[in-house]
Amino acid sequence: MDGEVGMYLRAIEGSLARIVGCLAGLEDEALHWAPVASANSLAAIAKHSLANAERNVLGTFVGEPYDWHRDDEFLADGETGESLMARWGQLQWRIRETLEEAPASRLTDTVEHARMGSVSGRAVLLQAARHGAEHVGEAELTRALIESRRS
Repeated sequence: MDGEVGMYLRAIEGSLARIVGCLAGLEDEALHWAPVASANSLAAIAKHSLANAERNVLGTFVGEPYDWHRDDEFLADGETGESLMARWGQLQWRIRETLEEAPASRLTDTVEHARMGSVSGRAVLLQAARHGAEHVGEAELTRALIESRRS
């Protein structure tokens, strides 16, 4: 794997692992609790973050077909901690395998991103890494608020 691609992979994996880690040991009610009406639940944060990584890395960077329905990423009512952790396990394997096979030239190839337009592959991986990192804070704060409600 190219060193730069590996750097993005570690950042993406690290953020998603931390987000999914926030789900551990919580009952469904806690997974679906939101601190205020306009905030996301941990289940929604995890589902959206995983979908975003899949769309950016596998869909846009690599070119796998991806049917994007952003609003559905936040509909997490049927999700459980187990279903989200299983999805992460499968996605992590797919992302790692795919990036290991991606040529370094993919970083400079121009791709079409749904929100950013025509950008380099590098910009797509940076976007995926940045997006995951942003949601780590949201997930960890939400988990801390859940824990504070238990006290």
